[in-house]
Amino acid sequence: MLAIKHLFAKIFGKSIGLLSHWVDVAFGQFMLGFAIIVVAFGAVVFITIGNGWANLLKALNITPNITVFDTRTIVNSVKPMGDLVSISEQYATADVRVDIRGGLGGACNQWAQYAYIVEIQAGTDLTNIKASDISFDKETESYTITLPPPRLTSCNVYDNFSRYRFHEPAVSDAICQSYEKEYTQFGEYQVIELIREQALSSGILDRAVAENDQTLSGFFSAVLNQTVNIEYKEQEPEHAINCYPEISGGWLLNTENNGTVFWTRQ
Repeated sequence: MLAIKHLFAKIFGKSIGLLSHWVDVAFGQFMLGFAIIVVAFGAVVFITIGNGWANLLKALNITPNITVFDTRTIVNSVKPMGDLVSISEQYATADVRVDIRGGLGGACNQWAQYAYIVEIQAGTDLTNIKASDISFDKETESYTITLPPPRLTSCNVYDNFSRYRFHEPAVSDAICQSYEKEYTQFGEYQVIELIREQALSSGILDRAVAENDQTLSGFFSAVLNQTVNIEYKEQEPEHAINCYPEISGGWLLNTENNGTVFWTRQ
């Protein structure tokens, strides 16, 4: 009986020892493989941090996907922005004289002097942009959007003007007509003409271009996730109607040699 037990112990003892040996070898290989994976992962992280994803993708010969938006999609997202106001400036003047002349020998001549505050706005009309106005350059991976030239979008006269000087005709109202309504109309016409030309000559449209380049480029770049260049069509800007008011009722604005302006019936 003891001999049999000894024989079993000898046989299984060798088997267990052999099994233990193979377990040790397999565990060692596992640890070696795990160490290789850790080193490889660390190398990837090092390359990524040191050189950036672009160099890593280049080393692996992988080209990132560039999303090119359909130009009609861009147009549909731009049009609702409408008449985009890029810049708004206020001008004040206290030297607008409204001179109305009439009557035999100028007997009914009368004038009033006003102070005004005028707001001039300039921007770009985005309502008529077309798909053909947008292009994508694959080499530079950038968009070019060609817009109408900046224009005056509004010329607004504030209602808080004041008449601070006034000259009435010497003759009675029975002979000379009162022109209170005409004073308001003529005064606003004159001040818009004056301030509009002042704003244009001082470069308000150039300032609108500078604002557009910053605002629109930043907006489109954020939406499209690509560089966006803004260009403008070579054409005369179409300014807002209220920047070129009209006078009705048969009146004519005259200018003397010294620059004095006055109104008369046609």
